[in-house]
Amino acid sequence: MSKNRMPGVDSRTDRETFGHNFREARIKAGLSQRDVHRETGVAQSHISEIETGVSNISIDTMVKLASVVNRPLWKLFKPTPSKS
Repeated sequence: MSKNRMPGVDSRTDRETFGHNFREARIKAGLSQRDVHRETGVAQSHISEIETGVSNISIDTMVKLASVVNRPLWKLFKPTPSKS
């Protein structure tokens, strides 16, 4: 393990949480991925990758996405209870 990496930290989980929450907020706002693209300039394919947790994104992009769905950025990182 790299000495610069914190043990137990898995950014993939955070990406997946952000992507899931963003997708839910986007749908609740009545926006398509294409609508988000028009409002933010973020490519539709990139939005899809973000929503599935595949893509690393910059803080600037996260801020744009949170703004377009009218949510505070921190809320898009809040884990949702699993429905088991």
